[in-house]
Amino acid sequence: MSSTAQRPIRILSANLCGGRADGAAFAELLTRHKVDIAALQELTSDAAQAVAGVLPYGRLDPAVAAKGMGIAMRLEGEVRTVPLPNCNAQVAQLDPSHWDILDRRLDVMNVHFSNPLRQPLWRTYAQRTEQRRVVEEWFAEPRGPRLVVGDFNASPAWPLYRRLSRRGNDLMLTVARRNGLRPEPTWSPLWLGRRRLLRIDHALATDLSVQSAEVVYVGGSDHSAILFELDPSLTPDCP
Repeated sequence: MSSTAQRPIRILSANLCGGRADGAAFAELLTRHKVDIAALQELTSDAAQAVAGVLPYGRLDPAVAAKGMGIAMRLEGEVRTVPLPNCNAQVAQLDPSHWDILDRRLDVMNVHFSNPLRQPLWRTYAQRTEQRRVVEEWFAEPRGPRLVVGDFNASPAWPLYRRLSRRGNDLMLTVARRNGLRPEPTWSPLWLGRRRLLRIDHALATDLSVQSAEVVYVGGSDHSAILFELDPSLTPDCP
């Protein structure tokens, strides 16, 4: 195995607030934090162009407002779209044949759940229920290590988070507890600036071990990013 195979894989998830986050500054953030994979929500064309200059592989599907999605990667990997109501998800398949820092294949899903307060509430509830069902079924497939990241629009108090966290280990919570801390919030209204109120961006994993995790401020966005390092052997955390 090459020496590069010993370093952790660094994955970041960020909601770019429909183009309010500065694309060039965000691309510089990805470089500074040596990100291998970026899962992006509310991705617009300007940000997509900047991100592609740093992480040239993957699939970026920018759109206006809140529906743009993207998975950008340092190395090659297959990315497919998963049809969902309101906003499609994406799944990246990372194979050791291209990712020499991995010992096993890793599947990463990028999601953006509907805002539960969007009217009419009955339609939004139906969307979130179907989105959750698809993610649960994906988690249940027996295909080895897998990870779901993104904007869940649900704090740990919400039923959607509680349902999904039974399927996958909350990586941010795991690291916080390991360090005797509480996970940091990731979202607030724009008028509050850097102060965050709620933790609605998550990373849930099966059959994986997380080495470190942190919340990273993204200028211009109402979300902070979550950044974490996975053990390259992809061995699970002990219970």
